[in-house]
Amino acid sequence: MMLQMAASARLAACRIEELRSIPASRMRALLEEETRNWRSRLHWDFTGSEELITRYINMRALDGLALVSGPEIAGYCYWVTEEHKAILGDLYVRDLWRSPELESQLLNHAIETLRHSASLPALAVHRVESQLMQIGDPDALEWRPENAPGRFPRIFMLAPLERLSRYRAIAFDDEVRIFHWGPVWFDATANLIAQVYRGHVDSLINDQYKSARGAERFLRNIVNFPGCGSFQHDASFVALAPSGDVLGCVIATRVAPETGHIAQLCASEAWLGRGLGYELLRRSMLALRSEGCHEVSLTVVKAGKNLQGTYHAGQRLAVQPDIYQKGRCMAYGYATPGGLVQYHLIGKEVLDTDAGACLLPVAEDMGYAESSLLEPWGCVMGAYTQRRRLAPKTGG
Repeated sequence: MMLQMAASARLAACRIEELRSIPASRMRALLEEETRNWRSRLHWDFTGSEELITRYINMRALDGLALVSGPEIAGYCYWVTEEHKAILGDLYVRDLWRSPELESQLLNHAIETLRHSASLPALAVHRVESQLMQIGDPDALEWRPENAPGRFPRIFMLAPLERLSRYRAIAFDDEVRIFHWGPVWFDATANLIAQVYRGHVDSLINDQYKSARGAERFLRNIVNFPGCGSFQHDASFVALAPSGDVLGCVIATRVAPETGHIAQLCASEAWLGRGLGYELLRRSMLALRSEGCHEVSLTVVKAGKNLQGTYHAGQRLAVQPDIYQKGRCMAYGYATPGGLVQYHLIGKEVLDTDAGACLLPVAEDMGYAESSLLEPWGCVMGAYTQRRRLAPKTGG
């Protein structure tokens, strides 16, 4: 009861002020705590972003809001605008004040401020995007009806790099050549990203994916700014066809001395399910390990828009490994990379086969050991029931 009363008192004592009116010295305790939490929760070094935010606050050049409680800054958010879009760069409420009520108050106030910020209708903000990594409980946020956003939950994945030798390399003969990615590939990579993400759920989250111009801006932000870590040339790769066309790419950054991050990974539609994305990721992870990283992170949407009615986060599934694509055997773990991994991003190679989706729901009362035996036991049953070879083959 006493804790609830104290929390209510802190909530009642908070007010919102413009971030431009707050001196950087008053933000220090908040930014230091946020930096510690990025490090402990996500293994990211937030120092570069902290320094950049502090510099702009000192210049009174950062648009945003501060949640003020007496002499303390309890939380803040900031944004940048690009034409008719605003990007909410960060929102953070300190641990002592963190609650869905205060996070909701800050978010709703930010959207209302942006809605009424334009001096002329032609300058109005029509869209707000954000990827909020430090929100306490997104499901508990309370939205004013006119502010309710489209939500796309993401999974933050972290993998160790010490046992990469077990992942075999894939050779593409003369079909693909792989080189280190660099700025010379900006235009061609942007064109590929715009093609690959056309109609993809990520293009609803970030509209830069909808055009080559937007994708190029996205790539330049990764390379030139610290928000997604420092760009790692030696761990970034591009895959080229013999004609010189870009078939795929992986762009890596370093978000802490021991942690790499995959900022972008994509392959052209013609190469989906053929191991190109896997090989680009494998090479990037090997390069990050050679540069001293011990782990690598990646974020993905929990379930793509087209599959949200079929699969959901937390669902128990098994893969039917006897996969055929256009009459060709693409067995999972052999021709189709997979198995013996903690996480696997399932794509068309498993979801769109000659027999339909080879991803099978597992009943809640079935154990993992039982589900792992479904395929081999099916082979045993098939050996007794199938009658395709009742006589020697003629001439065989």
